[in-house]
Amino acid sequence: MPGETIGIVGATGSGKTTLINIISRFYDVTQGSVLVDDVDVRKYDLYSLRRGIAAATQDVFLFSDTVEGNIAYGVPDLPMEEVENAAKTVCANDFIMNMENGYDTIVGERGVGLSGGQKQRLALARAIAVNPSILILDDTTSAGGYGNRA
Repeated sequence: MPGETIGIVGATGSGKTTLINIISRFYDVTQGSVLVDDVDVRKYDLYSLRRGIAAATQDVFLFSDTVEGNIAYGVPDLPMEEVENAAKTVCANDFIMNMENGYDTIVGERGVGLSGGQKQRLALARAIAVNPSILILDDTTSAGGYGNRA
Protein backbone atom coordinates (compact mmCIF):
# COMPACT_ATOMS: atom_id res chain seq x y z
CA MET A 1 0.00 0.00 0.00
CA PRO A 2 1.28 3.51 -0.71
CA GLY A 3 2.81 5.12 2.37
CA GLU A 4 3.58 1.80 4.01
CA THR A 5 6.89 1.13 5.68
CA ILE A 6 8.16 -2.39 5.19
CA GLY A 7 11.18 -3.88 6.87
CA ILE A 8 12.83 -6.95 5.40
CA VAL A 9 15.35 -8.70 7.60
CA GLY A 10 17.16 -11.96 7.26
CA ALA A 11 20.46 -13.72 7.46
CA THR A 12 23.28 -13.03 5.04
CA GLY A 13 22.46 -14.67 1.73
CA SER A 14 18.71 -14.83 2.35
CA GLY A 15 17.82 -12.67 -0.67
CA LYS A 16 17.36 -9.14 0.70
CA THR A 17 19.66 -7.51 -1.84
CA THR A 18 18.22 -9.69 -4.59
CA LEU A 19 14.76 -8.34 -3.76
CA ILE A 20 16.09 -4.78 -3.96
CA ASN A 21 17.57 -5.52 -7.37
CA ILE A 22 14.28 -7.01 -8.57
CA ILE A 23 12.22 -4.05 -7.32
CA SER A 24 14.61 -1.73 -9.19
CA ARG A 25 14.51 -4.06 -12.23
CA PHE A 26 18.22 -4.60 -12.44
CA TYR A 27 16.94 -8.03 -13.34
CA ASP A 28 13.51 -9.60 -13.56
CA VAL A 29 12.01 -12.57 -11.78
CA THR A 30 11.65 -15.75 -13.80
CA GLN A 31 8.61 -16.91 -11.82
CA GLY A 32 5.92 -15.00 -9.99
CA SER A 33 5.91 -11.23 -9.74
CA VAL A 34 6.94 -8.30 -7.55
CA LEU A 35 4.29 -5.62 -7.14
CA VAL A 36 4.66 -1.94 -6.37
CA ASP A 37 1.32 -0.24 -5.69
CA ASP A 38 -0.40 -3.43 -6.88
CA VAL A 39 1.34 -3.23 -10.29
CA ASP A 40 3.94 -5.72 -11.48
CA VAL A 41 7.26 -3.83 -11.65
CA ARG A 42 7.78 -5.22 -15.17
CA LYS A 43 4.81 -3.11 -16.36
CA TYR A 44 6.34 0.19 -15.24
CA ASP A 45 8.38 2.32 -17.60
CA LEU A 46 11.92 1.56 -16.45
CA TYR A 47 12.96 5.22 -16.25
CA SER A 48 9.84 6.19 -14.26
CA LEU A 49 10.23 3.24 -11.89
CA ARG A 50 13.87 3.95 -11.11
CA ARG A 51 13.27 7.69 -10.80
CA GLY A 52 10.94 6.94 -7.89
CA ILE A 53 13.48 4.79 -6.04
CA ALA A 54 16.41 5.95 -3.93
CA ALA A 55 18.82 3.62 -2.22
CA ALA A 56 21.48 3.98 0.43
CA THR A 57 23.68 0.93 0.74
CA GLN A 58 26.56 -0.27 2.87
CA ASP A 59 28.96 0.42 0.01
CA VAL A 60 28.84 4.21 -0.17
CA PHE A 61 30.02 6.10 -3.24
CA LEU A 62 30.70 9.80 -2.84
CA PHE A 63 31.81 12.04 -5.67
CA SER A 64 34.74 14.42 -5.76
CA ASP A 65 32.46 17.39 -5.16
CA THR A 66 31.21 19.54 -2.30
CA VAL A 67 29.16 18.10 0.54
CA GLU A 68 26.20 20.03 -0.91
CA GLY A 69 26.83 18.56 -4.37
CA ASN A 70 26.98 15.04 -2.99
CA ILE A 71 23.68 15.43 -1.12
CA ALA A 72 21.93 17.16 -4.03
CA TYR A 73 23.36 14.78 -6.64
CA GLY A 74 19.95 13.42 -7.73
CA VAL A 75 18.40 16.90 -7.84
CA PRO A 76 21.13 19.34 -8.89
CA ASP A 77 18.93 22.42 -8.45
CA LEU A 78 17.80 21.40 -4.96
CA PRO A 79 17.43 24.50 -2.77
CA MET A 80 20.04 24.78 -0.01
CA GLU A 81 17.32 24.65 2.64
CA GLU A 82 16.28 21.19 1.42
CA VAL A 83 19.91 20.02 1.32
CA GLU A 84 20.27 21.11 4.95
CA ASN A 85 16.94 19.52 5.91
CA ALA A 86 18.07 16.19 4.44
CA ALA A 87 21.34 16.44 6.38
CA LYS A 88 19.52 17.32 9.59
CA THR A 89 17.13 14.39 9.11
CA VAL A 90 20.07 11.96 9.21
CA CYS A 91 21.97 13.86 11.94
CA ALA A 92 24.74 14.95 9.57
CA ASN A 93 24.38 18.71 9.86
CA ASP A 94 26.56 19.01 13.00
CA PHE A 95 29.59 17.24 11.54
CA ILE A 96 29.12 19.07 8.22
CA MET A 97 29.07 22.45 9.97
CA ASN A 98 32.28 21.49 11.82
CA MET A 99 34.07 20.88 8.51
CA GLU A 100 36.40 23.63 7.29
CA ASN A 101 33.95 24.99 4.69
CA GLY A 102 30.69 23.44 5.88
CA TYR A 103 28.50 22.43 2.94
CA ASP A 104 31.08 23.90 0.53
CA THR A 105 33.78 21.47 1.72
CA ILE A 106 35.14 19.35 -1.12
CA VAL A 107 34.75 15.65 -0.42
CA GLY A 108 37.36 13.49 -2.07
CA GLU A 109 36.22 10.68 -4.31
CA ARG A 110 34.70 7.85 -2.26
CA GLY A 111 34.72 10.17 0.78
CA VAL A 112 38.45 10.21 1.49
CA GLY A 113 38.97 11.78 4.89
CA LEU A 114 35.50 10.97 6.23
CA SER A 115 34.65 8.23 8.70
CA GLY A 116 32.49 5.34 7.56
CA GLY A 117 29.54 6.70 9.54
CA GLN A 118 29.93 10.17 8.01
CA LYS A 119 29.99 8.70 4.50
CA GLN A 120 26.86 6.71 5.20
CA ARG A 121 25.05 9.73 6.62
CA LEU A 122 25.83 11.70 3.46
CA ALA A 123 24.54 8.80 1.36
CA LEU A 124 21.38 8.68 3.47
CA ALA A 125 20.92 12.44 3.10
CA ARG A 126 21.32 12.06 -0.69
CA ALA A 127 18.67 9.34 -0.77
CA ILE A 128 16.24 11.38 1.33
CA ALA A 129 16.88 14.59 -0.64
CA VAL A 130 15.30 13.21 -3.82
CA ASN A 131 12.04 12.54 -1.93
CA PRO A 132 11.59 9.09 -3.46
CA SER A 133 8.40 7.03 -3.51
CA ILE A 134 10.52 4.05 -2.47
CA LEU A 135 13.48 4.49 -0.12
CA ILE A 136 15.72 1.45 0.18
CA LEU A 137 18.17 1.22 3.06
CA ASP A 138 20.44 -1.77 2.59
CA ASP A 139 22.65 -2.32 5.64
CA THR A 140 23.22 1.41 5.99
CA THR A 141 24.08 1.36 9.68
CA SER A 142 27.00 -1.05 9.39
CA ALA A 143 29.67 1.65 9.85
CA GLY A 144 28.38 2.56 13.28
CA GLY A 145 27.77 5.91 14.83
CA TYR A 146 24.00 5.56 14.74
CA GLY A 147 23.30 4.03 18.11
CA ASN A 148 23.77 7.25 20.04
CA ARG A 149 21.22 9.25 18.05
CA ALA A 150 17.73 8.44 16.99
